[in-house]
Amino acid sequence: MARLSPRSHTAAYLIWCDCKDYGWERTVPEIAQSVDMQVNRVSRILALKQWQGRVRKSDRYDGLIPTMTRNDDDAAILSMGALPRSMMAAG
Repeated sequence: MARLSPRSHTAAYLIWCDCKDYGWERTVPEIAQSVDMQVNRVSRILALKQWQGRVRKSDRYDGLIPTMTRNDDDAAILSMGALPRSMMAAG
């Protein structure tokens, strides 16, 4: 396990106390809001303490990275009116 600075230990303790009182079945953004920390900081602390498995996955991110084909990407850009069709490269 990685060594944490005293500041990170304090943050980890605050996260642990909050989750002990209100439960681990919350998302990282919910915990971050509760302890008044940035989401990235809470996520990093959870990873360093190996606590990621205790919290609920966010509804917006399920661990899968969406992929788009070039045609899907072109269609999305065209639907926004960002480029005229004549500027699109032949695929």
